[in-house]
Amino acid sequence: MIKESSFEIYYDKEKIKNNLFTFESRYNCRCIYKDKTEQKFLKELYVLQQLASLSQNKEKVDENKILNIFIDLMENIKEVLSIIDKIVYKGFPEQFHYVIEMKEGIATCKNMNIKTNNSNEISKEKSFLKKLLKKINQFQIEAYKEKKIFKILLWTAINHV
Repeated sequence: MIKESSFEIYYDKEKIKNNLFTFESRYNCRCIYKDKTEQKFLKELYVLQQLASLSQNKEKVDENKILNIFIDLMENIKEVLSIIDKIVYKGFPEQFHYVIEMKEGIATCKNMNIKTNNSNEISKEKSFLKKLLKKINQFQIEAYKEKKIFKILLWTAINHV
């Protein structure tokens, strides 16, 4: 899985149809192997991450290196999904779609919404998403302070709860 595969973070329409009124993530992640014969989805990947962390052996350094790469990759994917969920919860109108390619243990991340051939490291995409979330938060705070209609709507919503 670590040598050559791709991980796709995408908006899952089926998940939304089945769970309309839950606060579960609307995004999913799937791993597609190089030969495209098998796919693993997010829950299975979490289980594999836990198994990888449990099966680390101090004596086998080469195996640990591969396991650490997978564990770090899954942590990055979890963090990206968490940031995306926060952005979507704030009302961001666009959908996110990322493909993370693994080749020989090196991960590159590509934003599929942007029509370029550039691939970045996952950390660069995470920092981009964090900046976007920060801008959205600042915009909401400024709008609340400057526009009285937001205060009225928010106060009305709080009083009716």
